Amino acid sequence: MENIASSSARRSPQAADIPPAAVPDTAPTPPASVPLAPAPADALSAAVPPVPAPAPTDVLAPAPGAATEPVSPAALRFAELEAIVARLRAPGGCPWDAEQTHASIAHNLVEEAYEALDAIEQGDNESLCEELGDVLLQVVFHAQIANENNNFSLAELVAGINNKLIRRHPHVF
Repeated sequence: MENIASSSARRSPQAADIPPAAVPDTAPTPPASVPLAPAPADALSAAVPPVPAPAPTDVLAPAPGAATEPVSPAALRFAELEAIVARLRAPGGCPWDAEQTHASIAHNLVEEAYEALDAIEQGDNESLCEELGDVLLQVVFHAQIANENNNFSLAELVAGINNKLIRRHPHVF
Protein backbone atom coordinates (compact mmCIF):
# COMPACT_ATOMS: atom_id res chain seq x y z
CA MET A 1 0.00 0.00 0.00
CA GLU A 2 1.24 3.46 -0.85
CA ASN A 3 2.18 5.80 1.96
CA ILE A 4 -0.17 8.78 1.90
CA ALA A 5 2.56 11.18 3.01
CA SER A 6 4.81 10.19 0.13
CA SER A 7 2.00 10.57 -2.41
CA SER A 8 1.50 14.23 -1.51
CA ALA A 9 4.82 15.12 -3.13
CA ARG A 10 3.39 13.99 -6.48
CA ARG A 11 0.20 16.03 -6.20
CA SER A 12 -0.95 17.69 -9.36
CA PRO A 13 -0.55 21.46 -9.21
CA GLN A 14 -3.52 23.56 -8.21
CA ALA A 15 -4.90 26.03 -10.74
CA ALA A 16 -3.38 28.89 -8.74
CA ASP A 17 0.08 27.31 -9.11
CA ILE A 18 0.00 27.29 -12.91
CA PRO A 19 1.01 30.55 -14.59
CA PRO A 20 -1.42 31.78 -17.25
CA ALA A 21 -0.39 31.02 -20.80
CA ALA A 22 1.02 33.92 -22.75
CA VAL A 23 -1.67 34.95 -25.18
CA PRO A 24 -0.86 37.54 -27.83
CA ASP A 25 -3.11 40.59 -27.97
CA THR A 26 -3.59 40.17 -31.71
CA ALA A 27 -3.62 37.25 -34.09
CA PRO A 28 -0.45 36.79 -36.14
CA THR A 29 -0.62 38.26 -39.63
CA PRO A 30 0.25 36.05 -42.59
CA PRO A 31 3.18 36.97 -44.81
CA ALA A 32 2.37 39.52 -47.52
CA SER A 33 3.06 36.92 -50.22
CA VAL A 34 0.00 34.88 -49.20
CA PRO A 35 -3.12 36.25 -50.87
CA LEU A 36 -6.15 36.27 -48.63
CA ALA A 37 -9.38 35.82 -50.50
CA PRO A 38 -12.55 35.58 -48.47
CA ALA A 39 -14.30 32.21 -48.82
CA PRO A 40 -17.89 32.27 -49.96
CA ALA A 41 -20.27 31.92 -47.02
CA ASP A 42 -21.94 28.84 -48.50
CA ALA A 43 -18.57 27.09 -48.95
CA LEU A 44 -17.69 27.67 -45.30
CA SER A 45 -21.01 26.40 -44.01
CA ALA A 46 -20.79 23.30 -46.20
CA ALA A 47 -17.24 22.50 -45.11
CA VAL A 48 -17.62 23.16 -41.39
CA PRO A 49 -20.78 21.94 -39.69
CA PRO A 50 -22.04 24.11 -36.84
CA VAL A 51 -20.89 23.05 -33.38
CA PRO A 52 -23.78 22.85 -30.93
CA ALA A 53 -23.37 24.62 -27.61
CA PRO A 54 -22.50 22.16 -24.86
CA ALA A 55 -25.36 21.26 -22.58
CA PRO A 56 -24.92 22.13 -18.92
CA THR A 57 -23.56 19.10 -17.07
CA ASP A 58 -23.33 18.00 -13.51
CA VAL A 59 -19.71 17.78 -12.34
CA LEU A 60 -20.40 14.35 -10.91
CA ALA A 61 -22.27 13.06 -13.96
CA PRO A 62 -20.49 10.33 -15.92
CA ALA A 63 -19.16 11.00 -19.38
CA PRO A 64 -21.65 10.10 -22.11
CA GLY A 65 -21.53 6.40 -22.86
CA ALA A 66 -19.41 5.58 -19.80
CA ALA A 67 -20.32 2.44 -17.88
CA THR A 68 -21.07 3.48 -14.33
CA GLU A 69 -22.76 2.39 -11.20
CA PRO A 70 -25.57 4.61 -9.93
CA VAL A 71 -24.32 7.44 -7.73
CA SER A 72 -25.95 7.33 -4.33
CA PRO A 73 -27.67 10.39 -2.90
CA ALA A 74 -25.20 10.23 0.00
CA ALA A 75 -22.24 10.42 -2.41
CA LEU A 76 -23.74 13.47 -4.08
CA ARG A 77 -24.38 15.18 -0.74
CA PHE A 78 -20.86 14.31 0.44
CA ALA A 79 -19.38 15.91 -2.68
CA GLU A 80 -21.59 18.94 -2.05
CA LEU A 81 -20.28 19.20 1.53
CA GLU A 82 -16.70 19.01 0.27
CA ALA A 83 -17.40 21.81 -2.22
CA ILE A 84 -19.11 23.99 0.40
CA VAL A 85 -16.17 23.71 2.82
CA ALA A 86 -13.70 24.47 0.02
CA ARG A 87 -15.71 27.55 -0.97
CA LEU A 88 -15.93 28.78 2.61
CA ARG A 89 -12.12 28.66 2.88
CA ALA A 90 -11.42 30.06 -0.60
CA PRO A 91 -10.72 33.71 -1.38
CA GLY A 92 -14.03 35.54 -1.22
CA GLY A 93 -15.40 32.93 1.20
CA CYS A 94 -15.82 33.24 4.95
CA PRO A 95 -12.92 35.06 6.65
CA TRP A 96 -13.38 33.08 9.88
CA ASP A 97 -13.31 29.71 8.11
CA ALA A 98 -10.33 30.77 5.99
CA GLU A 99 -8.16 31.62 8.99
CA GLN A 100 -8.72 28.35 10.86
CA THR A 101 -5.95 25.79 11.31
CA HIS A 102 -5.90 22.22 12.57
CA ALA A 103 -4.91 23.53 16.01
CA SER A 104 -7.51 26.30 16.16
CA ILE A 105 -10.43 23.93 15.55
CA ALA A 106 -9.07 20.75 17.18
CA HIS A 107 -11.31 21.18 20.22
CA ASN A 108 -14.38 21.32 17.93
CA LEU A 109 -13.75 17.75 16.79
CA VAL A 110 -13.75 16.48 20.37
CA GLU A 111 -16.74 18.64 21.37
CA GLU A 112 -18.85 17.41 18.44
CA ALA A 113 -17.92 13.79 19.18
CA TYR A 114 -19.08 14.22 22.79
CA GLU A 115 -22.33 15.78 21.60
CA ALA A 116 -22.89 12.75 19.33
CA LEU A 117 -22.18 10.45 22.31
CA ASP A 118 -24.71 12.42 24.37
CA ALA A 119 -27.37 11.94 21.68
CA ILE A 120 -26.65 8.19 21.62
CA GLU A 121 -26.95 7.95 25.39
CA GLN A 122 -30.22 9.93 25.29
CA GLY A 123 -31.60 7.72 22.51
CA ASP A 124 -32.31 10.91 20.53
CA ASN A 125 -31.99 9.96 16.87
CA GLU A 126 -32.83 13.44 15.60
CA SER A 127 -30.00 14.96 17.65
CA LEU A 128 -27.70 12.07 16.70
CA CYS A 129 -28.25 12.83 13.02
CA GLU A 130 -27.36 16.49 13.59
CA GLU A 131 -24.33 15.75 15.79
CA LEU A 132 -22.92 13.12 13.41
CA GLY A 133 -23.25 15.76 10.69
CA ASP A 134 -21.21 18.12 12.87
CA VAL A 135 -18.55 15.41 13.36
CA LEU A 136 -18.48 14.85 9.59
CA LEU A 137 -18.06 18.58 9.02
CA GLN A 138 -15.02 18.56 11.30
CA VAL A 139 -13.47 15.67 9.35
CA VAL A 140 -14.07 17.39 6.00
CA PHE A 141 -12.84 20.75 7.39
CA HIS A 142 -9.58 19.20 8.62
CA ALA A 143 -9.16 17.36 5.31
CA GLN A 144 -9.61 20.65 3.43
CA ILE A 145 -6.93 22.32 5.55
CA ALA A 146 -4.62 19.35 4.93
CA ASN A 147 -5.30 19.50 1.19
CA GLU A 148 -4.53 23.23 1.07
CA ASN A 149 -1.21 22.48 2.82
CA ASN A 150 -0.48 19.65 0.35
CA ASN A 151 -0.48 17.10 3.18
CA PHE A 152 -3.29 14.82 1.95
CA SER A 153 -6.65 15.08 0.23
CA LEU A 154 -10.11 14.02 1.30
CA ALA A 155 -9.93 11.30 -1.37
CA GLU A 156 -6.70 9.98 0.17
CA LEU A 157 -8.29 10.06 3.63
CA VAL A 158 -11.31 8.06 2.43
CA ALA A 159 -9.13 5.65 0.42
CA GLY A 160 -7.04 5.06 3.55
CA ILE A 161 -10.03 4.11 5.70
CA ASN A 162 -11.52 2.00 2.89
CA ASN A 163 -8.25 0.07 2.59
CA LYS A 164 -8.02 -0.35 6.36
CA LEU A 165 -11.55 -1.76 6.58
CA ILE A 166 -10.88 -4.21 3.76
CA ARG A 167 -7.54 -5.23 5.27
CA ARG A 168 -9.14 -5.81 8.70
CA HIS A 169 -11.93 -7.93 7.23
CA PRO A 170 -10.25 -10.57 5.05
CA HIS A 171 -13.13 -12.94 5.86
CA VAL A 172 -15.46 -10.57 3.98
CA PHE A 173 -13.20 -9.14 1.28
